[in-house]
This record gives sequence, C-alpha cells and structure tokens, in this order.
Amino acid sequence: MTPVPIFLWGQVNCCYAEFELEGGYISCCNNHWCSHNVTYFPVQTLKRSLAATILGARQGTISFLVYILLETVGIPVFSGFSAGSSVLVGPTGSFIFGFILTVLFIGWYLEKTSFKFTHGWLPIRSACSLHFIFGTIWLKIAASLSWPEAFASGFAPFIVVPLLKAALASWIGVIVRKRLTTANILLAPN
Repeated sequence: MTPVPIFLWGQVNCCYAEFELEGGYISCCNNHWCSHNVTYFPVQTLKRSLAATILGARQGTISFLVYILLETVGIPVFSGFSAGSSVLVGPTGSFIFGFILTVLFIGWYLEKTSFKFTHGWLPIRSACSLHFIFGTIWLKIAASLSWPEAFASGFAPFIVVPLLKAALASWIGVIVRKRLTTANILLAPN
C-alpha cells in the first residue's frame, strides 16, 4: 500500500466548495441549509463516493478519517467552512460520521465484486440513501425539528442529484482507479 493516494485524496477533501444550482447558474453556497427552493449539489457526497471507488474500503475510509480529524482540530473543511468538534455533535454530525460508514461499505462491496461502473452505481446509491436516512434522524433530534421539517431539510433536497453523483462517481472513479493502478500509484488489493 502506498500513502500517496491517501495523501492526495486528503488534499482534495480539504479543497472543496458547496454549490447550488439556482436559475441556471452555479454559485457557492455559504450555508448548507440555504433555502428549500434550490437544488443542492454538495460535493461532499461525490467525494465520498469517489474515495471509495478509487481507493477502496481501507484507504478510502482512512482518507475520510483524516478529513474528519483535520476538521476536529480546527481546519475549516466542512459546509460553510465551519470547523471544530462542535460540528460533529451538531445537527449535521451524523451526516459527517455517515461518510466513514458509507465509504467503508462502497469500497468493501466493490472489492468483493469488481471495480466496474455496473457494480459501482448500486452500492453508491444504496449507501447514499442510508446516509441521508440516518443523517435526517440525527438532524431531527439535534435540531429539535419535526419529522416533516427534518425530511424537508435533510433528505428531500438530496433525492434527485445523488442519482447523478452516483453515476458520475462510478464512471469517473473506475477510470481513475484503473489509471492509477496501471501507473503503479495505487496498488490494487490482491
């Protein structure tokens, strides 16, 4: 195993922005919970799926543990460039911890089957759905929201776009993984 892919993915994780699609324009979104009349395109979930598809279960999970550790020590890498351990126990904390489990699941599934587009889309989509279900439950509890409010804030805005991101992550991730393996930068598990 080489630490290069983990290091590089850690760098990618630290350099992200959240985007919203509004009126046909893509603009930065300073607050993850902007308003309910926009279609969100948070890149965190895309990064999670790409990490699992490119790096596999072990290295992908390590990259997200490093990502969370950086945030915990105060480097502003989360939504709205927030930082600190308070983010982890706040309303979005379950979404953040969910990244670890979903990367582990997607990577494990691909390692057990094969790193192909057709095998990548289903676990990415399934993991995304579970991620948002558990995140919405925690959001309801931590923010003292009603079920409809929690669903409207933590799940409904993310129903359609993750389908596109699952396809993108499967397609791009498989290609990048193959090229990194061919170049001997990423050692595929035996």
